[in-house]
Amino acid sequence: MNDPSVGATIVRHIDELEAAIRFAQDTMQPQLGKAVAHLMEVKKKSLNLDGKIEHDLDREMWLAFPDWRTPGDTADNYDLFFEFDQSLCIDGEETTTWVGNFCGFGGAGIRFAFHSNALGQREWKNLLRSERDILDQIVALGLLCDPKTGELAQLVTLDRALLADAFDDEEFDEALAPIKAALDRIETMRPLLDKLVMAIRKKVR
Repeated sequence: MNDPSVGATIVRHIDELEAAIRFAQDTMQPQLGKAVAHLMEVKKKSLNLDGKIEHDLDREMWLAFPDWRTPGDTADNYDLFFEFDQSLCIDGEETTTWVGNFCGFGGAGIRFAFHSNALGQREWKNLLRSERDILDQIVALGLLCDPKTGELAQLVTLDRALLADAFDDEEFDEALAPIKAALDRIETMRPLLDKLVMAIRKKVR
């Protein structure tokens, strides 16, 4: 389909397209936000995690093990924490809706991205380059690491058919099970992630 045809098709179906985008943003996205927040709240309690969980996907949703809190800090600063986040499309752009992320539109997706309050972005990237022994082991367990961009993340892939069924049934547990599995994988990586925290603290000193 060439560009003129795309434009003509969009004009002919603009009412449906606009209505679909609004429904995705105003109805479907809040449903996903509440379902993800509930899942994360359950895991936060069962794994004894710290964190802040909103029911809005555009607001903060992060977790951390209590031992990762910056020593002596009285605020919510952690040497390492991970947040529920989106990954960009292949072209580097964001999706129009979070539903697009959950469905993997254009290579976009969802993930738990690791960050540190103790290090600036340049220091964080240097850490990912210098702690290769620890990070190679973490990557072998499933995390994505790119020192050039500073990305350290547990990617989450959902089944689009199950997600469609979830909206039909208004029951999201099965469709969002990979998010729970991702949190469980992070728990299994705890010994290695603790070593990364120690490396961060050594670097800060």
